[in-house]
Amino acid sequence: MRLLPLLLLVAACGTPRAPAPQASDGCAIAVDIRTRHPQESQWGHPVAVFFARIGPGGNPLRGREILRSNHVSAGTAYLLDAEPGRYVAVGCIEKRDGRDVTTTFPEGLVAATERRVEAGGFAFLGSHEVDQEARPKEGDAGQAHYAPLIEPDWRRSDIATRLFARSRYLYGSRHRALSGAPDAEARARKHLAESGWQTG
Repeated sequence: MRLLPLLLLVAACGTPRAPAPQASDGCAIAVDIRTRHPQESQWGHPVAVFFARIGPGGNPLRGREILRSNHVSAGTAYLLDAEPGRYVAVGCIEKRDGRDVTTTFPEGLVAATERRVEAGGFAFLGSHEVDQEARPKEGDAGQAHYAPLIEPDWRRSDIATRLFARSRYLYGSRHRALSGAPDAEARARKHLAESGWQTG
């Protein structure tokens, strides 16, 4: 009978609170991503997502300012204390067999995540599922642009290292919007509100 309270405590400790906002005009951005590798039976959940901030009139497939999420909870990645503007999700990192695996998202998924966030506001970039594939010679135009920006260390390594580590760098292929997006957004808003974020 004493086991249930202990399990509930462990579950509560497994979901860290979001950091409180550092400034009143800081923005919060969230996206819910899960990945599917053809050789894995379980869904992957990123430990970090890369966002691109798009300048006024800029092409969402050509962003230059890449920002890594700074909080993850319950499968949702957050970029907290961000500047106002337009954002897209362009890639992610997950842990598989104790190693970091980086996936660069396909153009369609990047476009589907585009949102604008105002000062002090919140934007949910959706809930998505993406299939992964080994690197072909070239990805789509968005992947060709964003891959070097989110994995510069690998790009600078020698050919032997790149061949050995190629299984850790994947492209996303097919993607789908998940039907549970409203629930995921509601959870994200509640999670942030508990730390003092204004999520509307």
